[in-house]
Amino acid sequence: MDRFPVLRGISVSLKILAVLVLVAGILIGLVGRGTGNQLGAIATFGTFLIAAIYAIGLWVSAEMIGVLLAIEENTRQSASLMARLTPTSTVTGATPASTERPIGRR
Repeated sequence: MDRFPVLRGISVSLKILAVLVLVAGILIGLVGRGTGNQLGAIATFGTFLIAAIYAIGLWVSAEMIGVLLAIEENTRQSASLMARLTPTSTVTGATPASTERPIGRR
């Protein structure tokens, strides 16, 4: 059963957006490189750098969603396994701790 389909869709969308941002940053940087002066080179490098940082941030956000979904799935599986391994019967004849007398006192 696929749980949280919207979060999985958002994660995929963020990864696609990260790739698009990186490609757009490279293309814009290459177009800006055509000026030929030092300012154009600085602007090109800045465009590359900003696009790369933004793309990495988007990709990391998508991966964080994936990690949270994996943690949820593992926690659910662990709880299910623990429920199967834990006996459901209770110990008969046990008294609550509040009614027992402390040891050594009469």
